[in-house]
Amino acid sequence: MRFQSVIIGGGLSGLVAGIRLAEGGQKVAIVSSGQSTLHFFSGSLDLLGSDGRAEILCPFDAMSSLAPAHPYSKIGMSRIRSLAGEGLDLLNRCGLRFIGGGNANRYHLTPFGVMKPSWIAMDDCLTFDSPENFPYKTVGIANICGFLDFYPQFLSLGLEKKGVTCLTISLTSPQLQAMRKSSTEMRAPNIARIMSAETVDCMARTLNEADSEIEAFLLPAIFGMTDTVALDDLRAKVRRPVFFIPTMPTSVLGVRSQIMLRSCFQRLGGTYLLGDNVTGGDISDGQLRYVTTANLGSDRLEADNFILASGSFLSHGIKSVPERIYEPVFDLDITSESSRSRWFGDDFYETQPYMDFGVVSDKDFRLSHSGHTISNLYGVGAVLEGCDAITLGCGGGVALLTAIHVADTILKQ
Repeated sequence: MRFQSVIIGGGLSGLVAGIRLAEGGQKVAIVSSGQSTLHFFSGSLDLLGSDGRAEILCPFDAMSSLAPAHPYSKIGMSRIRSLAGEGLDLLNRCGLRFIGGGNANRYHLTPFGVMKPSWIAMDDCLTFDSPENFPYKTVGIANICGFLDFYPQFLSLGLEKKGVTCLTISLTSPQLQAMRKSSTEMRAPNIARIMSAETVDCMARTLNEADSEIEAFLLPAIFGMTDTVALDDLRAKVRRPVFFIPTMPTSVLGVRSQIMLRSCFQRLGGTYLLGDNVTGGDISDGQLRYVTTANLGSDRLEADNFILASGSFLSHGIKSVPERIYEPVFDLDITSESSRSRWFGDDFYETQPYMDFGVVSDKDFRLSHSGHTISNLYGVGAVLEGCDAITLGCGGGVALLTAIHVADTILKQ
């Protein structure tokens, strides 16, 4: 099978690159081994949230201090701002309603009541300028009876430290009561799948009857697995503002994001090969000629260009054995320490060196094998070297911006 571009990995970076290329008129295939780390997505996307010591409020201003190997440094500051705006527009075109996107980060609430900076967030979420300017004095924290993946106590502790009064509310409906007969059913995706108009009406009545001092409600993000119909319905029926806090994975916000991005890609004519793995390919004369997959047998996926969007350690885009760290598909060149003792630090809570490890790329994100650049194989997202997403709070931004940058590079050829 022949395509103009083949993308290895169906997470945020792979889908965004695929959408951008398909919008540019290309015939594109994505090979995805399964559900991606988008299923851990909290609803907010970080561009640059920390320098490793303190939170960053103005991410664009702070990017000039990043190391040369960081993907933002390779893109260049003159291009970053426009790419960020284009990325936000792309997400919104796919039906994902994000807010924010200015020069400054905004704060949102984590499932544990911590106030964390991010560049954009889905409009399900409550965002605010700073922890000192939380927009409400009294909030109602509402949980579903029997739902164990949401922690009102942690939220209350975090908010009360900022002077916010928290009142708790229990929500249920006949349909949700029936689900409680099996505790394994009381998980966010299961609840989202059965969210009927009747259940929304029951919740709306309970919230409208709640203490009149409550200015806004915080609910677990269990609405809208494939669209926003249920959460829009609830917000329309409740007379006070309603916001949704991400739950422990699997995240309904993340699943919705994956579904809507994939649907957009396929509407544009993209081919999405789910449940398949790229097993290797032929690299000759400085180019990747084709790739093979587990499911296609002797059939090959040929393309003019290839994009590696396989992620880092969590999604097995980078792997390790006691002797070395390696990229498992093509055995590409990796930036890492040769001594295992230098892969990690003694203090668990400190920055870990292995978080910077990734595939070696040039300034255009072309990857290399045995010291030689492969002219038509690009890397995007967490698989790239120099991106410590945990310490710097930049994982989502790197995925989004490198995907668009590489797709545009390919389209200009």
